[in-house]
Amino acid sequence: MDNQFFERPILNSPYELPARHWELNPQGQPTQQIVESRRRAEFDAPLIDAQRQPSATSDGVKAIVAAAKGQYQMLYALLAGCGPLRAGEALGLEIDKHISSDFHTLTVTQKAKRGIIQPYLKTKNGIREVDLCPSLAAMLKEYVGLRTSGLLFCTNEMKHVKGGFNIFRRFRHSP
Repeated sequence: MDNQFFERPILNSPYELPARHWELNPQGQPTQQIVESRRRAEFDAPLIDAQRQPSATSDGVKAIVAAAKGQYQMLYALLAGCGPLRAGEALGLEIDKHISSDFHTLTVTQKAKRGIIQPYLKTKNGIREVDLCPSLAAMLKEYVGLRTSGLLFCTNEMKHVKGGFNIFRRFRHSP
């Protein structure tokens, strides 16, 4: 049996608006006919009800940072206070390469994923400088101490701290 739908499922260019589609029967199965118009949206994806997205108030974030200890306290403070900083980007920061001498600016150029430094970011436009407020810069300076190089967040053996987890999960409580 000739089944054009499976032999050539993509009809439109990814660089142009869709102009045609495979016709589907009421059960959502292909009829092998090409229709010269855009598909009606009800066949593409189901509508999703509102989803619960965990978030914290400013008091909640303060409590999370206060409850954390050591490098986790610094990590959580940076993530909460920097705005556009992903956990993997924070775990990829190196003291001598990515932190300004006055501790007020982070240069984001790499990330860490599953314990491996990746010399690229999620997008090409992700390379940026992030300014820290004076209190966060002072906290960072105290945390770095006398270290002058190496990863900002590392184990006692100076190995990379592995991410890839929801770092706030331990502080989240279900209602």
